[in-house]
Amino acid sequence: MEEHIENKEKLVISVNELAKMLGISRGGAYQLTRQTNFPKLTINRRILIPLAGLKLWITQNSATH
Repeated sequence: MEEHIENKEKLVISVNELAKMLGISRGGAYQLTRQTNFPKLTINRRILIPLAGLKLWITQNSATH
């Protein structure tokens, strides 16, 4: 039996969506994806950012003072 994803929530976003979401330039978003600790998937030549990983990365990299 085949399972279908019925949840409309996206699991990943594009670099352009990342830029819009964070309010930064597209170039700034690409710079983030080049950081070694930044969560990303590269499929073929497309960079995708898992939303769960992004939320965790933001929490871990936010100033807590």
